Amino acid sequence: MPTSNGQNRRVMERFKIDTNNRITSGVASTIRQMKRLMTIQRANHSVARLKPLSLVNTSVVDENTGFPLELTRKIIALLDDRPLDEVYYCGEPRRVPTGLVACSLVCSSWNDVCRPHIFRSVTLDYSRDSDIPRFSFLYFTAPHLCTYIRNLELRLPENPGAVSRWVQGGLPHFTNLQELRLDGNFPVWCFPNSGTLSMYVSHIVSLLPQASASHIKRLDLRCWSAAAEDLLPLLSACRATLEDLSMEIDFRPESSLHQETSESTSKIPSLIHLNSLRSLKVHERYATRLSLNNVIECPNLETLRIEHYTDEFWDIPPWVPAGLSNLVLDVDPNSTLPDLGTTIRPSHLTINIHKPDGASYSTVATWIAACANRLPHPNHLQQLTVAIMDAQYWDAPIYPDLGDYEGLYRAVQSIHAQGSLKRVDLSVIAHKGAAWTSKLGELFGPILGDLEETPSAPNAIENREVQPGIFWFWFCSYDSWNGGRALLIILVPGL
Repeated sequence: MPTSNGQNRRVMERFKIDTNNRITSGVASTIRQMKRLMTIQRANHSVARLKPLSLVNTSVVDENTGFPLELTRKIIALLDDRPLDEVYYCGEPRRVPTGLVACSLVCSSWNDVCRPHIFRSVTLDYSRDSDIPRFSFLYFTAPHLCTYIRNLELRLPENPGAVSRWVQGGLPHFTNLQELRLDGNFPVWCFPNSGTLSMYVSHIVSLLPQASASHIKRLDLRCWSAAAEDLLPLLSACRATLEDLSMEIDFRPESSLHQETSESTSKIPSLIHLNSLRSLKVHERYATRLSLNNVIECPNLETLRIEHYTDEFWDIPPWVPAGLSNLVLDVDPNSTLPDLGTTIRPSHLTINIHKPDGASYSTVATWIAACANRLPHPNHLQQLTVAIMDAQYWDAPIYPDLGDYEGLYRAVQSIHAQGSLKRVDLSVIAHKGAAWTSKLGELFGPILGDLEETPSAPNAIENREVQPGIFWFWFCSYDSWNGGRALLIILVPGL
């Protein structure tokens, strides 16, 4: 009987777990696990039956295991458990799984299979001397490895004069980039003026191979200047394929803004069409605004996320298309209410609001309600998601009272009366001490079961089918010291 795809997945998952658990015993253990799998699959009549013959090339066999080489590739790929969109954790690159490193030492054919996974994501921090040898290795010793790099993060040096030396020598080798992150976190006292910053951009754009620029799908700019001309060369270079754009706009004195048309901006189109752009994230630090009016056009944008934590005026940029489907706002109660304009018609509005110490839940709920009431076309809204993050750390049982929800409830009722709203998710996430978390565990333990399993509950709710008119509410409590978590879920039929 042919092996089903489900059995195939279970066998490969078992191999992944076994390999990671025993990797400390060395490469020989990895080979033994592969050979053991080979024996198991032969007992099921045929290795080739793990998948339809049309999907598995059985003509090339791995000499170490007897597996088809393509199957070996699929199994080794399972060892790379770093999500494609989460190659960074808390600002630092995720470590390469030890299983991949061990497998790469087995033989040359396995090394060829592992190499694209090991070098998929690379960070080069030119503000730290310790990273210079890494760059030297890629440049002098093994430039061929640059072709495997898909995600590249460059943390630019404080000395503007150093940029030409290492950028000119290095970037031409990165021919297959799909994600580029540029961190311009310069100290205020040495932040270059906009002309110098444009020099950074000019070098980066001019030295990116055409093949690489045409492949870039994700662009992440951190701690960048608010001067639009510093961004345009990059946006223009990858405009054909760019799908995900993230920009952290930092505060810089007005005197640093470039007042002249630099050479890097004189060669780009007057209007940049980002037809492939689907997701845009803008983080406005301090009191700055990104001015790209009449400069870019993104007609197919689906998701817009804005992080704004100041009391300055802010709005939806006029170049955001009316067909935007997902609007995400990260704010706090002190943020000025946004001007949502007159054109956007999102079907899903998400508000992530950070409740500071001393702020009342009533203030938070009032801000959320006022923001929701500013939607220009509430009759198109189908889902409202609200997450309240409580930053207080003590055991006092501080939680929203019934009166805190009155304003928010009225706003939801008003939107629901428009006829399209089908779902509301409200989560209150509070960081509390162990004592209060323990009390919640005792009270709701019989309902929730094992508290260690509760972190998956919001995901389960998010992914399940929901009947129209269901109001979901979950209250999460974290024990920041012991990692405990209690979760209360209340289902209220109808709105």
